[in-house]
Amino acid sequence: MHGLLASDSFRRAFLKGLGANASEVAYEQQIEATLDELADHLERSLDLPALLAAAQPPCLKPAA
Repeated sequence: MHGLLASDSFRRAFLKGLGANASEVAYEQQIEATLDELADHLERSLDLPALLAAAQPPCLKPAA
């Protein structure tokens, strides 16, 4: 069901078939803008190099 109404043309036709008025919201455009804003916020707010370093697997030293 996820994304079923994501297609602007499908959503408009589906809602019209139900007798409802469909908005002119461009879903894809709105989602992309929201994700860009979120990425910008995270980039400003988080120490990304530290997070990436913490996500690296520990170095394994060979047994002596």
